[in-house]
Amino acid sequence: MPSLISLRKALYGLRTLGAVPFSRTARARLRHPRLYQLLGLQAPHTFHEYHCRIAASYVRGPLGRVLVVGCNKGRECSAFVDLNASHVNGLDVIEATGTEFSHPQVSYMRSSASNIAVGDQTYDLVYSYATMEHVQDIEAAFREFARVTRPGGVIYSLAAPLWNSRFGHHKANIFGSYPWIHLRMTESEITALCEREGMTDPTGRNDMARHVRYMMNPSFFNKTPAARYTEACRSLPGVSIILNELNLESENVLDDAMFAELKQKGYTQQELLALGHTFVGRKV
Repeated sequence: MPSLISLRKALYGLRTLGAVPFSRTARARLRHPRLYQLLGLQAPHTFHEYHCRIAASYVRGPLGRVLVVGCNKGRECSAFVDLNASHVNGLDVIEATGTEFSHPQVSYMRSSASNIAVGDQTYDLVYSYATMEHVQDIEAAFREFARVTRPGGVIYSLAAPLWNSRFGHHKANIFGSYPWIHLRMTESEITALCEREGMTDPTGRNDMARHVRYMMNPSFFNKTPAARYTEACRSLPGVSIILNELNLESENVLDDAMFAELKQKGYTQQELLALGHTFVGRKV
């Protein structure tokens, strides 16, 4: 049976695909049963579980205490229980934190990622998946990740989709045909477009105006430029960088006319194509 380290090496080349949490194509490729059959491994049930496995593979020795930043209602913690973590601590700011998953090895706390209410050097792994793009002060949050990680421990963070990417509003299922709509139009203009085109909520649960209010609300998205993510992680105290990069989409998704329009608003090509940010670091 291949080790988790072997799994990390085998899937290392798929890292860019791994930065697309909403991409059906990426999910299909990474979870293809044949890939895991060849490696002699059980395929992950979810894309999040895939990243949990990769994050755990960086930890030297048994998986000890894990902090899951942005655990939501708790199901994000279950994968680390399956990976035999000694204890999993889930952190989120929502009222429903941890309400959907209970386990003797799991505990929860309502706390901001930029002010984690635990002591120094507490965790063997600090894990954050598709969360940092919502955190207002990413510099403070990454410093907190470093502070609460034990020497030899690992920080694993994937932020995606970033705000200035084509689906940075997190509503790709609704506005998939309108890339960068959140950068090109105002809230009222997008609402008017929905009415004009007769667009409706695919689930039928909410009106379109509610979706638009959510995706344009700065309380839910930090709207931080991609370059700030790599800069914030470049000199974390006591952390040796394993990976600190932006995951860029193909230039083919950004045609000349679209780029010309957005360039006038001050956006660079890299900023528009920076779909995600991946950081892996080890505390020294």
